[in-house]
Amino acid sequence: MNKKQQIKQWTETIDRVVESYRKLNEVCEQCIEAGTMYIDGKLWSAIWDSFDTMLNCIDDKNEWLSWYVYENNCGKYGFEAKAANQKKAKIISRSEDLAKLIVSDIDY
Repeated sequence: MNKKQQIKQWTETIDRVVESYRKLNEVCEQCIEAGTMYIDGKLWSAIWDSFDTMLNCIDDKNEWLSWYVYENNCGKYGFEAKAANQKKAKIISRSEDLAKLIVSDIDY
């Protein structure tokens, strides 16, 4: 698989993960507002532990995907990051930005 194909595949994976995260988060927030779920309760923990397990199953050796979802708020914060072989950090605000970063890190 060439680099362009890898970036495309990673972008699609990132988009699916982000979509799942947003849907889960929205439903959890609605349940909390309705009083049917509690933060750190059993249901909350089961949902987010499962999501974290899924993230850990994705072959992302430097955990960029977790960083993107949780710390960079799915790109909304526009934080900068760089692969080990890159000299300058780049803004990571889109799934394609993250895909390029992951592929660069794989090549290193």
